[in-house]
Amino acid sequence: MKKANVLLRAISFRKSVEAACFGIAGIRYACTNDSSFARLVMGEFLVAVVLILLLWPISLVQIGILIPLFALPIATELINVAIEEVVDLVSPGFHEKAKNAKDCAAGATLIATTAWLVVSLLMVVHQYLF
Repeated sequence: MKKANVLLRAISFRKSVEAACFGIAGIRYACTNDSSFARLVMGEFLVAVVLILLLWPISLVQIGILIPLFALPIATELINVAIEEVVDLVSPGFHEKAKNAKDCAAGATLIATTAWLVVSLLMVVHQYLF
């Protein structure tokens, strides 16, 4: 019974590593083939540096808030890239529904980025006013 559990864990670990490799490949693809994704990542990096400088010393609570907030726009932009790729594959010509799908995905990224910026600004304002 123990050998079976060890084997299952090894297989599960290997599948997790493979899944992580696929994820990294997707991020690499988005960085090299989608300019809006690359701009978003660079912009977030620059804003993160400025925020850390403005909020220094930064608390663990602030770090715990900022990390998911920085990840959310990147994750939604990756989903946006994936949707655009599939829509371009399925509908190479112009179609109103294809445009709507792309616009909705871009809207999700806009909402996530706006939330990230608003919360970041509120943290800076709170740091200096209170």
